[in-house]
Amino acid sequence: SSGTQVPLGDDDNLGPFALGFSFDFYGQSFDSIRVCSNGWLSFTSESHQFHHHPVPDGRDPNNLLAPLWDDLDPAQGGSVLYFADTSRGRFVVSWIDVPFHGVDDSCTFQAVLDTGGDLSFQYLRLPASVRLGTDSCSVGIEDDSGLTGLEYLRDGSPTENRLHDSLTVEFYRLQHDVCPTAVLRPAGPVLAGDSVVPLVVVWNAGLNLESLAVKLTIGGSYQEELTVTGLAPLAERQLQFPVWVPTADTHALELVTDLDGDECPANDTLRMEVVASDMGELRYDDGEQDTWFMKNGSPANEWAGAVRFSVPYGQFRLLGAKVFVAETFPFSRVMV
Repeated sequence: SSGTQVPLGDDDNLGPFALGFSFDFYGQSFDSIRVCSNGWLSFTSESHQFHHHPVPDGRDPNNLLAPLWDDLDPAQGGSVLYFADTSRGRFVVSWIDVPFHGVDDSCTFQAVLDTGGDLSFQYLRLPASVRLGTDSCSVGIEDDSGLTGLEYLRDGSPTENRLHDSLTVEFYRLQHDVCPTAVLRPAGPVLAGDSVVPLVVVWNAGLNLESLAVKLTIGGSYQEELTVTGLAPLAERQLQFPVWVPTADTHALELVTDLDGDECPANDTLRMEVVASDMGELRYDDGEQDTWFMKNGSPANEWAGAVRFSVPYGQFRLLGAKVFVAETFPFSRVMV
């Protein structure tokens, strides 16, 4: 019975509405929010998207809070209200008896933001189609890029996360959590015998300044460890490891963050495979008569000549070419 009604129609988005405090969300601070009729909120998006996307997803809407993203229609009935509960340091948006578009089934649920940065989705009454997972919807949160987020449920999966009456789903940040997020180098196949300088990224997802060890293993012969100090909350850092000289093989790469008291060890390890191959020669006649193509630029530039050549397979990378002009060897030799 408390709150201010948001006069939403079908596929509608209104706001922004003042929270009454600053809310920290993926490293940004917001003091207002927008409300969409289709069961979601956003700090920035004016979309009214009723087709629910995976979470996260780069498409609009982003900066997203989705307690029940589905094709809801307050124009058919029910109400949507917001309540800036300043005495308890929270902001609440409630969908009360709001039906799905074109049907009579309705939902009552709410999103609760508090001054500590925690977020809760609360469900009072849901139709059987939602409880049983037969009705599609998305539940989760994502940042302004749509690249980082947490998906609690989509289209009834996972089954253990299906929504039901009298359920609360809470999103909160950990005090201590650092994890590897990317291996920038090696980023793909490498040449055996080359000198590769591994480059990785680690991220502090927790609330505290952290110091930790980062360990990199490649195959059975490369094991290195670096120490990271003073990694700020929600900050990332690139780390350059000592040179790795690969042999021709498929190497298992493992990147591990070793933080004392880490509250989420499940995200501490990043694994991938790196293929290293020997330099090879591809002898190939492209079927076209070799013709010199000459080009000169301004008078200050020298003349240049070249022979056109088509690389036979798209997956090869042309590093250089040697052209042989002889009746007994009338084709090009190309290093790939």
